[in-house]
Amino acid sequence: MGNVAVIGAGVGGLGTAIRLAKAGEKVTVFEANVNVGGKINNLQLGDYRFDMGPSVLTAPKYIFELFELCNRSSVDFPVQRLETPFHYFFRDGTNMKLSVHREKLLKEFEEKLGENPTVLNQYLEKAKSNYEHITPLFIESSLHYFPGLLNKQLVKALGRLPKYRLNTTMHSENEQTFNNPKTHQ
Repeated sequence: MGNVAVIGAGVGGLGTAIRLAKAGEKVTVFEANVNVGGKINNLQLGDYRFDMGPSVLTAPKYIFELFELCNRSSVDFPVQRLETPFHYFFRDGTNMKLSVHREKLLKEFEEKLGENPTVLNQYLEKAKSNYEHITPLFIESSLHYFPGLLNKQLVKALGRLPKYRLNTTMHSENEQTFNNPKTHQ
């Protein structure tokens, strides 16, 4: 059992500190900001609260996993799934409400931006597939433990390299796929 310093009390730093402490290490966390939480933070000005953090929490299951690890209830971290998590406003007056429901989302892009729903659906399916192949390797595994990477998942993910379009930017990919500059954004 040793002494471990964790620099940064964002989600990653706190998660690391919790896991190390549960493994029996003596952990000290250092944070430069007044509050912990990193991107998951808010600003209170009088009666108004402003979220300062991420616009979306992609995988709350990892945060819930930390609560379980500590034998705590995740009710201390309430998460609510929004039906319309994104509302975009453009200078020309166009506004879009993006639903979590695929059909509503496709319809919004078609009606407001003239995008082909079939093309958009294919784009979303490709992004989903890429995420599902990459997640076990780069989110759920440590890149610092090389023997742990040598498995079927790595071979499968590497075989899909051309599909990840690593030789281009997301903006360029969006320009090549969609017609409307607002969709590129």
